[in-house]
Amino acid sequence: GEYSAPGAEACTPCLFGHFCDSTGISAEVMGRDKRCPAGLHCPTGTDHVPVSPADDCPLGNFCPEGAGAEPRDPYPVPCPPGLFANETGHPVCDPCPRGTYCLEGATDPTGLCAPGYYCPINPTRSAEEPCPGGTYMPTSGAQQVSDCLTCPAGSICPPGTSDPLLPASIAPVGYYSDAGQAIPTPCPPGRFG
Repeated sequence: GEYSAPGAEACTPCLFGHFCDSTGISAEVMGRDKRCPAGLHCPTGTDHVPVSPADDCPLGNFCPEGAGAEPRDPYPVPCPPGLFANETGHPVCDPCPRGTYCLEGATDPTGLCAPGYYCPINPTRSAEEPCPGGTYMPTSGAQQVSDCLTCPAGSICPPGTSDPLLPASIAPVGYYSDAGQAIPTPCPPGRFG
């Protein structure tokens, strides 16, 4: 569980991301030959060869080989936003599925994409990509832009719309809208609304 640094008068606990399974291990040997295998968790002072499942990387994290080799590195490494790990022993995190989003350290997708938005692969927030102007999405969990619905005639749909709006809600009288419009259109000369 310890190693000897060059010129040290005493041994030091084995660095996290490494294991010191015998006596007389130098800093060079620890750094070169005693790196924790990918998917396994070696906290500071690990005194045995890590094995699965006892030393598996915890949920919501991933453990690349020798993770945390630098004292400032996090160990184990939390899954970054857009990724998750719902099993132990992950050497890398899994991409968050379409229609959902994942926050940092997620053990499962954090939630569904919000109405008015769609979430392609690896989304990091519920309002990842707004449905374009002229379309809307009334439900949660849209996966791609083609899931967004065409705004009906007589309504307008600015980007990110969950419920089509009546033109009068954002414009005075004298405007109209055809299907698929993001903003109302003024009535042409000789017409009124």
